[in-house]
Amino acid sequence: MAVGIVGSLIGVGTVIFALLLSKVIARHNYLLVMKLASFMLATTWVIKYFANKQISIFAISLIASLFAIMFSIPLASHTYKIAKDSKNIDEFIVFKQILSHGGILLAVLTSLLLVLHLNFSFLITGASYILITLL
Repeated sequence: MAVGIVGSLIGVGTVIFALLLSKVIARHNYLLVMKLASFMLATTWVIKYFANKQISIFAISLIASLFAIMFSIPLASHTYKIAKDSKNIDEFIVFKQILSHGGILLAVLTSLLLVLHLNFSFLITGASYILITLL
């Protein structure tokens, strides 16, 4: 029962975080929020590489999921704003989904290659978020 309560509290907290974040993004530059989130995601992935206790890994994963939300909300908002301004909204969204799922497929294939060196994939993920921060 305690696990269910913790899960529910995390779910409610995530929804509240997303709502508050959307208000911040409306007032500030979405790109700044994305760069901050990608830097924090890179940091959490590197920390996850060096973490050695299960509890700390779960806590870091929870924090990383909040930063992932912080990254994905402004990205989705900006993407759908561009789609709204384009002539063919359907084509734009389908093209975006094809690229997104292609990236997911590439990530899964890379993970399969690195399955024996799972911790190393944490560093690769952190490095990719650093690249996003710099771009």
